[in-house]
Amino acid sequence: MKARELVFDLYGDYARYLGGEIRLGVITELLEDFGIGAPTTRVTMSRMRKEGWFETERRGRETSYRMTPKLVQYLDAGHERIFRPPIQEWVGRWTLVMLQIPEKERARRDRLKRILSWEGFGQLNSSSWISPRQNTADVEQLLNVEDDDQIDVVTMETGSLEKDRALVARCWDLSSLDSWYADFLERWEGYLQREMAELEPRQALRDRIEVITTYRQVLFLDPFLPRILQPEDWLGRRAFQTFLSVHNALAIPSMSYAADMITPPHTDM
Repeated sequence: MKARELVFDLYGDYARYLGGEIRLGVITELLEDFGIGAPTTRVTMSRMRKEGWFETERRGRETSYRMTPKLVQYLDAGHERIFRPPIQEWVGRWTLVMLQIPEKERARRDRLKRILSWEGFGQLNSSSWISPRQNTADVEQLLNVEDDDQIDVVTMETGSLEKDRALVARCWDLSSLDSWYADFLERWEGYLQREMAELEPRQALRDRIEVITTYRQVLFLDPFLPRILQPEDWLGRRAFQTFLSVHNALAIPSMSYAADMITPPHTDM
């Protein structure tokens, strides 16, 4: 797990509900539980401040990192993506994005591809991406396509469930995804029965961050297909429910520990 991802999770699941800031010494201590050393933490926080994710405030010998509106907006979007349920009913329409961006604008093209991957799109060919979700307007806003003749966002239908499933096979490696989900379930499916009874609050925070950081990896790979397009015995459904169960079960003990760590100590005047 990378320091940057851990920081996002600390603020997204905890700090934003506890005043929106954490002292650097506390961030350092919390990240040490994940094998992140103090020098790495300091460099990471400094870079993230320069990128506009944080504002800093000096209090005596301590520096606190407060969330900026940019970070709040980013965390809201991430939360919606992570906890968005799979499509239940599907009417057979795809959202199709076509990018006609020249090689000289490669950095922009790569940035747009990362956005599309995060939103669950699969690459159909070198310039086209598809998603089974009906979110044309949202995608247009996300990609900022107004008055941009290099990006087209349309809906399409194949007219055949067989062809739809063939598109899925072309755009996503479901076999590798199923293996990923099998590993995830091996780690987490029996977790609540095995470990909850004697779980300490500090470990609860560590495990809750681990499960969300791990699960987030699959969001760049899985389109979260409607059931009609999923393979039989698709492990993604079990993995999603397991993730929700573990994340919710650890909320109270982990928040208790986070509050003790993050909330600034009272000082006598």
